[in-house]
Amino acid sequence: MILALVGAGCGTTDGDERARELYRAYRSAEDQRDGAEARLRRAFGDIAAAAETRDRGSSLAAVERGRAAVTDIDRLLSRELEAALGLEAFEDVSREAGRLGQGIRTTRASLRLFSRELDIAALDPFLEDKANVDEIRRLARRAAKLAVTGELDIRRADRAIAVALGLEPRVDRGLDAETTTGR
Repeated sequence: MILALVGAGCGTTDGDERARELYRAYRSAEDQRDGAEARLRRAFGDIAAAAETRDRGSSLAAVERGRAAVTDIDRLLSRELEAALGLEAFEDVSREAGRLGQGIRTTRASLRLFSRELDIAALDPFLEDKANVDEIRRLARRAAKLAVTGELDIRRADRAIAVALGLEPRVDRGLDAETTTGR
């Protein structure tokens, strides 16, 4: 569907509106992803709580909720990426759409690492194997780094695209906050 919007918009006088439609499709998917990411965070919290009480059943149920959230996040990232690729066809936003796509791909790479953590939790819910503990720590560090890098690229590109399309950029506390130098 999103690619059909691109084809309909290229070379026409209403190309700007087509670009706005693609951007809105991207934003809709990203807004939905926020909820799925919250479910994933809750699942990891539930896994940790179940591990503390050594409740294998609750831990495995939380792993499955986490896996469902990962599936939803991945589906939404696909929709976001499709919209970003479509936006690359529009000269005014092409560069930033490329950056948006790269941020989405980086975020997706972090998601794969979180998914691997869930796989470990399913096999060793109480992290009794030191090798699994070490691997979880390594994956968590790498996933966090990728997630932050990806989200910063996404936020900056999102803002630039919105402005270029004449739309109101979303409020972003991280990008909108005043900074001080301490002087």
